[in-house]
Amino acid sequence: MIKTIRLFLEPVKAAHAAKMFQGLQDERAYRFLQDGPPESIEQLRAKYALLSGQISPNGQEIWLNWMCKRRGEEFYVGYVQATVFKSDRTAQIAYHFFPAFWGQGLAREAVKAMIGAIGPLYQLREIRAYVDKRNHRSIRLVEALGFLLAKTVLSEETPGGVEVEECLYVLPLEV
Repeated sequence: MIKTIRLFLEPVKAAHAAKMFQGLQDERAYRFLQDGPPESIEQLRAKYALLSGQISPNGQEIWLNWMCKRRGEEFYVGYVQATVFKSDRTAQIAYHFFPAFWGQGLAREAVKAMIGAIGPLYQLREIRAYVDKRNHRSIRLVEALGFLLAKTVLSEETPGGVEVEECLYVLPLEV
């Protein structure tokens, strides 16, 4: 578990599905994402069970996922995740916070804590984040954490056949 001033970041377990499902149904949170809300608690439970193993099927990636809960509360506000690539000591991060908790700095707090935990543990030299060019909230978040814009690319997956530009942000780490 990772602790911050306002949050507990709990390693994902299949049991989180029932507590996360309702928050993940808000369509507003998918505006800049390739996927949509989970179809069922059972589907989400199976996904979380797979992710809780922390190793990709080919063994080349470490999957780290934390469910974010406010201290003193029983409800969750979102999640953070990192995929660590063993081959080059880099990680790619992502995060998803429920719209009811946007604008409170919770996502930034959680992402910062996650980076602080995984960077030294896996001796990472770089962390990457892909952000939809239109997602100004996420751009502000990664820039506030020191990420630098490396390049803009067309997304490989295009929702509804629309080409989407993504910004690759990179955070170099001292090793």
